[in-house]
Amino acid sequence: GYIPISSMLAVLSATAPTALPEPEPPSATAAAVPGLIVDTDIGGGGCRDVDDVGALGVANALADSGVVNLLGVVQNTQATNSTGVISVVQRYYSRTIPTGVYRGSGLRDLAALPYVADIVARWPSPVRNSSQAGSAVKLYRHLLAGQPDRSVAVASIGLLTNLAALFQSSADEHSELFLRRGKLCWSGSSSAPP
Repeated sequence: GYIPISSMLAVLSATAPTALPEPEPPSATAAAVPGLIVDTDIGGGGCRDVDDVGALGVANALADSGVVNLLGVVQNTQATNSTGVISVVQRYYSRTIPTGVYRGSGLRDLAALPYVADIVARWPSPVRNSSQAGSAVKLYRHLLAGQPDRSVAVASIGLLTNLAALFQSSADEHSELFLRRGKLCWSGSSSAPP
């Protein structure tokens, strides 16, 4: 059998903090640690699975151990309440980081998986749905502009919508060029992003 994700979170939440701590300023060692942006189809992507919850947990554990500096999380689908799941997971890890959502067009309207509504209903978090998050492309550009060249890894889990939109985007108030900022790792696609 399997253990439903809501049951796993119920066990984990017994020790979860009741209030979000203020984010700590980056330390001197944070600059030496590679940055990480997680790009996820959590709870509402094409694969229809729960692996992204685990991947986001791993990213937070790596950040907790000082292996990476988790800069942000972007959602590459338009599943409304999936953004709330990202927020619940981040709250569990006592981490306040920016979240962005795909704002483009052309996606099929896939309903979120059943665990999404369950998690958002059962656990408090500052962000409940995608209307409370900004554009993933703007967040990417903002985060990447603030980092040294070749210092950020992007872990894309699921759809490549945000990355395609980022590569097609024009200069903005945050940056003119971002392509030298880091490495790209993706899953869920048989070809490289455009």
